[in-house]
Amino acid sequence: MAEILRVENLSVALRDGTEIVREVDFTLRAGEVFALVGESGSGKSVTALALMRLLPAALRITGGAVHLQETELLSLPEAQMQRVRGRRMAMIFQEPMTALNPVMRVGAQIAEVLKLHLGLKGRALRQRVIALLDEVGIPDPHIRMDWYPHQLSGGQRQRVMIAMALACEPEVLIADEPTTALDVTIQAQILQQLKRLQQRHGMAILFITHDMGVVAEIADRVAVMYQGQIVEQADTRYFLTAPKHPYTQRLISNALPQKALKPAPKNQPLLQAKNVRVWFAQRKGLLQRTIGHTKAVDGVDLTIRPGETVALVGESGSGKSTLGMAILRLLALTEGQLLFDETVDLATLSERQLRPLAQGDSGDFSGSLFGAQPPYDHW
Repeated sequence: MAEILRVENLSVALRDGTEIVREVDFTLRAGEVFALVGESGSGKSVTALALMRLLPAALRITGGAVHLQETELLSLPEAQMQRVRGRRMAMIFQEPMTALNPVMRVGAQIAEVLKLHLGLKGRALRQRVIALLDEVGIPDPHIRMDWYPHQLSGGQRQRVMIAMALACEPEVLIADEPTTALDVTIQAQILQQLKRLQQRHGMAILFITHDMGVVAEIADRVAVMYQGQIVEQADTRYFLTAPKHPYTQRLISNALPQKALKPAPKNQPLLQAKNVRVWFAQRKGLLQRTIGHTKAVDGVDLTIRPGETVALVGESGSGKSTLGMAILRLLALTEGQLLFDETVDLATLSERQLRPLAQGDSGDFSGSLFGAQPPYDHW
């Protein structure tokens, strides 16, 4: 495969000279996914931002070269680099809610890229935005292009970021932990989508992650970063089965389950949710008549004992957060009981009666429901 991107001895430091990234070398080939892995703070994201010439003011590139085919990026004037970003090399940022403009409709944000680099206007511009949103799996793209970021789910916001990055069909796509904040089902969908789009467009992907499962799923080759340096590079199959560097061995070992599940404690229940329902009315018309209900939580039973950690898992929109807020009485229950210490039904307490629990002053109860300090100033 032809070489698309070559990074040579790239170094980044703080303004006081403290090195964050030291003499990083790697190449990226056409049509491959190259994973840059390591723990938080190892220098992965700083490396990606340096490649795009998007480092914050506190950091500066102190050495090295970055070749995008025949173009050396670090020596380009900023005006020329702006023509490279988005057109030849694009980036999907880690957190779309902060990367997207909250006061601009998502379609308008994609359109900006197309107008700047391709000069599209009018009907052709709108059709291209709709086609991009459709390509990344946004339902009803002709409608949702006019939505704001907060109106979309986390997975949909990430898809908008992917559409924006792919708008001009770049040669290199940098994906900085694009699935970190997503549940496992949506994460799998995003990874499959990226792989399909990569194969369709023939682009090279630099995929930054700390998740070994993601590496196994998507990467062709892997480089491991530790304390700002690349300590090992290998094809994925050798990286996962025969790592050489001690840090890589530890990284893979830590990614595997080490302990068997412990049996649940046999103490008396501390908190019991019984047949909890949280329904939201769907209203319509001038008089806002109720025409139906959204059943966010519908008949949930849950028991938590002292010293026990209960994991509540599920896809986005399955009702996990709604149940948690209902337990804290931040949302009203439609039906059900919330028994604390088997005797007190939290669902029936007034705000005044709840306040001692929120403040950690639980009286005769064996513990506090909300911790040492109230989570809000008032109920």
